[in-house]
Amino acid sequence: MKNLLKLLPIFSLLLAGSSCQQRNSKEDESLAARYIKNVKSLWSKSEQSPLYRDQNEFLGPEEEEFIPLQEEDLHIAYIDQAIPQSRETPGELGSRIPGIERFIEPTSAEYSVFKTLYFNTNDHTLRSKEYIQIAYQISTYLKQHSEVYLFISGHCDERGSEAYNLALGTRRANHVRTLLVQNGVDPERIFTISYGKDKPAAFGHSPLDWSKNRRADFKIHNQSKKL
Repeated sequence: MKNLLKLLPIFSLLLAGSSCQQRNSKEDESLAARYIKNVKSLWSKSEQSPLYRDQNEFLGPEEEEFIPLQEEDLHIAYIDQAIPQSRETPGELGSRIPGIERFIEPTSAEYSVFKTLYFNTNDHTLRSKEYIQIAYQISTYLKQHSEVYLFISGHCDERGSEAYNLALGTRRANHVRTLLVQNGVDPERIFTISYGKDKPAAFGHSPLDWSKNRRADFKIHNQSKKL
């Protein structure tokens, strides 16, 4: 009996150690579970993060970022919304309308109506209320002067390929034409042409120069005047 009593403290220590070991084991399991959960969470977030293919993407876009659309997209975009071109081709044999070389720049008085319209980078739609208002004034003038025919030329800045800029210039000119037709102008009196980047208004290579070249210009022909 005395020997048994002497062994009791030893058994108590062993049981306490076993209990602590079990508790530590459970705590370790709990910590491990939380760790794995956090790792999975981080992995899930990383899967949703973009992959950077080069240094420029990692650093982010610079001012006046130029990301051209695919050239085929420029040819087919909004094709269903396009207003058909005039059935009469200016300058063609038998046409009543002369070629574009016989259209003239608006006079100083007329230029107050036919002001140059400017576009954002890589965009063929007018965004400024000021330019939309100019388009409305041009349509009003054309409705009041049924003898006047109009050529709209689309222009781009120097960035991008020749084919890309020709397509973008076409979209810009046709967008302006569409605005005029939607405001009641006869589509048979409005023609378009794209010069792409071939006829810049500014010859520098700065963002300011580029902004001056992303534009739509106008030339007019008065049918009532002798050529």
